[in-house]
Amino acid sequence: MKAVKINMNDSNTSNTVKSVVVGVIINALTVLLTTVLLSAFLNISGNLFEKFTGYLMLLPLILGGYLGGFIGARINKANGMVIGIATSIIVLIVMLIIGFSVYNTDITYMLLLKVISLILSGAIGGIKGVNKKEKFKV
Repeated sequence: MKAVKINMNDSNTSNTVKSVVVGVIINALTVLLTTVLLSAFLNISGNLFEKFTGYLMLLPLILGGYLGGFIGARINKANGMVIGIATSIIVLIVMLIIGFSVYNTDITYMLLLKVISLILSGAIGGIKGVNKKEKFKV
């Protein structure tokens, strides 16, 4: 009989899961921090950006999706678009669950804009993360 060797340390599945988890954490933290900074800026500016407030709040989602996809793809070193979209979809699902259960949010065109901006920026960040030439280890 032949023995089958299985290397559990360098598993492709565990690397993918690790990259998605780290990407989701980076995505969520970036969205949280940029939302706090942007809301403080909007509070200081007063009524100056009153008509554009909803659209300005898309900026944290775009930045978070990009950074989450970028970091996740850099860790995985392959499948950047899939990793970026996965991290963005997980953050989006958590935001939808919180929005619908806690705040009783309605489905509007802003929800569609949030979905598009988060997923598109995550995919672009994932593509950019894989195509980066320098080494990155976590």
